[in-house]
Amino acid sequence: MLHFEWEESWLCDAKAAGPPKDKAAADLGEFFDLMEDAISGRASFLEGGFSALDYYLSMLTEWPSNRQDLLAAHPKIRAVYHATSQRPGYRSAMNRHALPEVAA
Repeated sequence: MLHFEWEESWLCDAKAAGPPKDKAAADLGEFFDLMEDAISGRASFLEGGFSALDYYLSMLTEWPSNRQDLLAAHPKIRAVYHATSQRPGYRSAMNRHALPEVAA
């Protein structure tokens, strides 16, 4: 989960979370839309092939709670993620730095 999804951890009044949380979610959606439009490769961010951008973008897709919806709505990001997630180095890093499960 992303930090803005844990609003109770940084707000005194949980009722105040709505507008900032909604804005953060909208901004994140715009970011992923921008990334989708910027991808020029088939299964990599750059047309020239795999780069650090693939690792970074794939890592960012690991955290949203609506991850499956995100990947379904962004086919280029999904292709980059699937290609990157097959790399042993990526899986090793994600396993080492896995986020803890958050109780709902």
